[in-house]
Amino acid sequence: MDAQTDFLVQQGFEAAQRGDEQTAETLWKRAASAGHPTAQFNLGLMAYGRGRYEETIDFFYPLAKGKDPEPAEYIAQSLRKMGRESEALTWYRKAAELGSAPAMYELGLDADTHGRRDDAIAWYEAAMDSGSDAWAANNLGKLYLTEGNLPKARAVLERAVDWGDAELLFNLSLVCQQMGDGANAKRWLQASSAMGFHEATERLAPVTFPAVIEASSTHVASSKFCTECGSARAPEARFCGECGSKYPQ
Repeated sequence: MDAQTDFLVQQGFEAAQRGDEQTAETLWKRAASAGHPTAQFNLGLMAYGRGRYEETIDFFYPLAKGKDPEPAEYIAQSLRKMGRESEALTWYRKAAELGSAPAMYELGLDADTHGRRDDAIAWYEAAMDSGSDAWAANNLGKLYLTEGNLPKARAVLERAVDWGDAELLFNLSLVCQQMGDGANAKRWLQASSAMGFHEATERLAPVTFPAVIEASSTHVASSKFCTECGSARAPEARFCGECGSKYPQ
């Protein structure tokens, strides 16, 4: 690209930063007409943000011939917005072939939704390997959880604990609970709640209240809730039915 078109693109960025989208669009169109790929990309983003999906495809289509998966992703998303799902999946596959973890996740989700278990697992694992995709890890963990394969579910979810997904941590807490690991169930539940996941906060609520004490003729009962996972305690139970923790006597 020559210095003049680069200058037009830069002026467009400055106009956009000032909130002057009309000027930015005019400048980028001038640069795009001279073949500047950054201007074309920005115009595609602008069209997508405005819901002009046919126009989005027109801007991104020439760019999708390169090695960057993003143009193919935006084409896929635009086609999906227009209800053209089979075409969208074709473009997600193209983006996946170029290394896009989000596209791999979408292909995994489609396979998962339509009962193609092995394809779903393969795409979810590919997404995790390619981009630390927390959604892929969460869905793969839930797939194994649904099948009752707790060790695999736990291994997948534990691999992704640093990927910043509160729902994933919540699901990991459920897996730990079912495996009888009350300490880690509580640990991941608290972490999920700290990240703002409402269901985790609700599940923690019983253990944040003062213990309820009931007097009897021979002894004072312990809390009505398990202090490890927060589940309700049967009056005479010695072990938690949810996480397996032993109650204090």
